[in-house]
Amino acid sequence: MGIHVSPANGEKKIRALRILFHDLLPEEQEEQIEAVLEAESRDELNLEGLYLAEEAGEDVGACLTLIQKDQSSFIWPPVIPEAAAWERVGSTLLRQIEETQKKQGILFTQAMLDPEARDEQSLLKKNNFKPLAELHFMECPIAQQDFTEPKLKNRAACRVVSFAESDNESLFSSILEKTYQETLDVPEFNLLRSGEDSLSSHRLNGPFEPELWFLFYVEDEPAGLILLRNYAADQKWEVAYMGVIPAFRGVGLGTFMLQESINRARDAGQQAIFLAVDSRNHYAIEIYQSLGFRQTSVKQVFIRQ
Repeated sequence: MGIHVSPANGEKKIRALRILFHDLLPEEQEEQIEAVLEAESRDELNLEGLYLAEEAGEDVGACLTLIQKDQSSFIWPPVIPEAAAWERVGSTLLRQIEETQKKQGILFTQAMLDPEARDEQSLLKKNNFKPLAELHFMECPIAQQDFTEPKLKNRAACRVVSFAESDNESLFSSILEKTYQETLDVPEFNLLRSGEDSLSSHRLNGPFEPELWFLFYVEDEPAGLILLRNYAADQKWEVAYMGVIPAFRGVGLGTFMLQESINRARDAGQQAIFLAVDSRNHYAIEIYQSLGFRQTSVKQVFIRQ
């Protein structure tokens, strides 16, 4: 009969969730499943991308994916309770999900793992995933930062305009795409999308407030931008994207934009700002550290196109 993979709809949803939480004690497992279902009922969690693997009448594996509004997806590694069936069932799940997502028009799929998760990394590599980047997640606690007036190194005039004020999507898109040139921040991924595609993706995925997207001008020339997301429940802002076009690199604009964002976050009563940065981008990491950002975790990113 072989392994049968199907979306975990109806009563299969509970069975798939039991697989995902199989390593918990029975009482803890039921509590976790109940919490997940409640989150789904509040539209805080989407389980449409949950899959169940069955073999010979037994549930043998499960996998959760999340389809983004920009036709990309995120996948968590398959969960296989039986260690001896790990690679066989896991590979079947990943292949079947890939076929399903191709039919759905999914452009690419990302996965994010701990660097020490060697078995999961190996399984992804055997099923068409390639390493993309190692990301350092960093956070700056606002309360510990003194107010600092941002200034450029050459004392040039710098002004900022929000997306809400300008409502010029083509300008934001063009500047964003120019920041991709010679970037050290996941350049392989940026080459997959135009500035317009990227801006649309940032708008669709995650909280979007036009008042928190900022374009920075140096001597009246558009020079860089920063896109922030507001996670109100956590009282935190995320730097979803920050970039400077090549002609204005080296004048301290990156530091200026971040300091300006920290100041605005403090004024808005936020607790922290967080971001993710490519481990190869040593220049950016030094800037973040100088402004009070500290590393909180490290993740290895994989991609399948």
